[in-house]
Amino acid sequence: MKSVFNYCLDFIYPRSCQICDAPMLCHSNRHHCDECLNGFHTINESFCKVCGRPFHGNTIESAVCSECEAGKFSYRGARSLFLMRSLEREFIHQLKYKKGSYLKEDFLKLLRSNLSFYDYLEESTLIPVPLFRSSYKERGYNQSLLVCKWISEEISSCEVADVLIRTRKTQTQTKLNRSERIRNVKNAFAIVDNFVLDFDRKWIVFDDVFTTGATVGSCCDILQKYNNNNLYVATLGHG
Repeated sequence: MKSVFNYCLDFIYPRSCQICDAPMLCHSNRHHCDECLNGFHTINESFCKVCGRPFHGNTIESAVCSECEAGKFSYRGARSLFLMRSLEREFIHQLKYKKGSYLKEDFLKLLRSNLSFYDYLEESTLIPVPLFRSSYKERGYNQSLLVCKWISEEISSCEVADVLIRTRKTQTQTKLNRSERIRNVKNAFAIVDNFVLDFDRKWIVFDDVFTTGATVGSCCDILQKYNNNNLYVATLGHG
């Protein structure tokens, strides 16, 4: 009954792509057209095995980028679904600031088109990066937790563990350099009391964007005490 109602609604008030404004097909649950989604710069192969940054050129196997070669990290590796460009930035903006729950089907299309990222998430426990309570109250949801739930509904071997809290409000990272970002989120996270996690599973800290890795790194610093050998990172965007 609901699908009939949605079909009629789409027929009377046809939807348009949220990026390019092209008309969308009726009874589609998506809000971005194929042309826009196919234009996303997905990261499938040839990426840094530490931070997930894509390599360009004829690199066949994943290696370590120059920025990660001398670094020490509390996680074993990171992957991102796509590279942050104009289309991808608009998608993330809608997810974070425009009540992005309507983007589920668009996200799943992107996820299903990137088999290496899909496989990376298999049989993992997804741990979303938390918002500070005032930010959560203002936004009404945590976009990282939302996406983790979408993934667990799509990949049956995934589970979600919302076990981290943000202990203080941090400055927005947008205009900070690498060292400032690290200081900004240092000791900004904690793990909830009496948490229950399977220590034999692959733990993946999940966030919307990986820029310098400061935020996910700070989260992993806390979790490292409990699962040092099987701790990873995943994000939607990189850059």
